[in-house]
Formats: sequence, structure tokens, C-alpha cells
Amino acid sequence: MTATVPSAPDPTASHPTNPDPTAPTPTVLDPAEVVARPLAADVARHRVALGLAVLGPILLLAGTVASPDLGGTNAQVLANVPAVADQLLTAHLLNTAGSLAYVVTVLVTLRIPAKVGSVLRLIGGVVAMAGFISNALGEVLDGYAAWAGAVAHVPPAIEARLFDVLDAAPAALPVSWLAIPVAVLGGIVLWIGVLRAHRVVPLWAPVVAIVGAVISALVPTGPLALLGVVGAVGAIATALLADRSARP
Repeated sequence: MTATVPSAPDPTASHPTNPDPTAPTPTVLDPAEVVARPLAADVARHRVALGLAVLGPILLLAGTVASPDLGGTNAQVLANVPAVADQLLTAHLLNTAGSLAYVVTVLVTLRIPAKVGSVLRLIGGVVAMAGFISNALGEVLDGYAAWAGAVAHVPPAIEARLFDVLDAAPAALPVSWLAIPVAVLGGIVLWIGVLRAHRVVPLWAPVVAIVGAVISALVPTGPLALLGVVGAVGAIATALLADRSARP
């Protein structure tokens, strides 16, 4: 029986280096954790969206309160504009900014993950956003037209003819007064859809939003327009609670 003689070690062969006990241990991340961890840009976008969602109802309320009470026909309204032209323009611009920001309020509200009421929320949200965008266009158009006419001392009768055409022409429908009832109707349908998802968002928030929308529709101007704060609180609370429900 021949004995096996162990071969001599090869000096050129590579050998594992003994680990340094003082070296830091590399951190191994779970892939799921990497996916779930938001980037700084995502956090910033989310904060901006929530800020706009809060600002929308507040700016609309501010524009409503700041708007002078000039009720009557176009001729009667325009005759009183020169005395409050700057205030009127400010109110219109606040309403414009509020309407555009309110689109984000609606989008944040639509983040509710619950399937119950999702169709109502989608339909109401789309209608509401269309109304708010239309209202923003109409507010900026009416505001600057009335302000410029007052500054240029255009006779109110001539300006009234222009506004009468805008009120009656089908081509001006996207910037007409119909934008407000469309936005209110869409908002109510949206919040009814949120009511259906009461296990995700508390009932009180959409109920307050609906009541506030009805109050704002019934009292659009004057000191009582401050009651619109009810709708603002409800809309903001609903959006923030909806956003919280969508977080992982």
C-alpha cells in the first residue's frame, strides 16, 4: 500500500485574507425597505401638494370675503366698480389662486385607497376639478376686464354689453358663472363618495365639507360669507385624512 505524500503548498496560489476585526460590518438593506423609503424629492413634492391642498379652500374663502357686494345687473355692478376696483381685482385673483389650488385638494382627497365609493369619488372629483379650473379662468378674465375698464374710465354701459355677451355666448361657457355650481356639485358627489369609505375617513369630515358647500352656495357674498369657513375646514380635514389613509 503506497502512502500519499501531501503536496507542498503553491506559493503563487491566492489565499483569503483574514478579515480585520476592527473593520465596520457592511449594512445589508432589505429590498422592500429600499423601495418603500421615499426620496427627498418625493417628500418635498408631497409636502407641496399638502400645502396647496390646505391653501385652496383658505384662498377661496378669503376671496369670497374680500369681494365687494355689487349685486345687480352687469350695468349696475360696473357702475359701482370704479370705487372698489383694486379690491375687486384682489378678490378675483384670490379666487383664481384658490380655485387652482383646490384642484390639488381634490386630487389629495382622491388618494383614499378604499374601493367603496371609488366611482362616486372619481366622478365627483373630475366634475369638481373641471368646475374649479373653469372658475379660475372666469375669475381672472372678469377681474381684469372690470378693473381695466374702471381704470380706463370706460363707460359702464359699453362694458356691460361686453359682459352681457360673455354671459350669453356659448363660446364663453368655460368661463361662465356656471363654473361655481359645477364645482359645488362635483365636490358634494366627491364627499358623498368619501362618506361611503367611512371606515377609512371619519364621517364628520366629509359631512362638514358638504354642509359648508351648501352654506357657501346659499350665502356667496356679504358678512355671512364667513360661514364658508365651515366648508373650508371640512374640505381640508377630508383631504388630510384621505392622505393619511393612503400612507403605507
